[in-house]
Amino acid sequence: MKQIINKQILAHLVKLSKIDIKEIKEGKILADLEKILEHFEELKNIDINIRNIKLSVNMAKSANIVRNDEDSKNINKETSNVDLIKSFPDREKGFLKIPPVFE
Repeated sequence: MKQIINKQILAHLVKLSKIDIKEIKEGKILADLEKILEHFEELKNIDINIRNIKLSVNMAKSANIVRNDEDSKNINKETSNVDLIKSFPDREKGFLKIPPVFE
């Protein structure tokens, strides 16, 4: 496989990025960049033909079920909230008490 990056390119990148690398780390950085760029080369070679892919939208073929307005007019929200609070198993100082989330 051909070399994608070399010391001259790395030196140019170091100058552009205004970072200071030690010569000891230069070899490791070159090797890491080489691996990263090899992955990008592999991605270039993948043949992605999206024209042959059929879109699948709404596979379930379900419809929204909406209640009629007449039904919603008959609900007394205040009564239903009071009933809900009364049916809650544990209360403390006027608040609904739940088990702790974190202990």
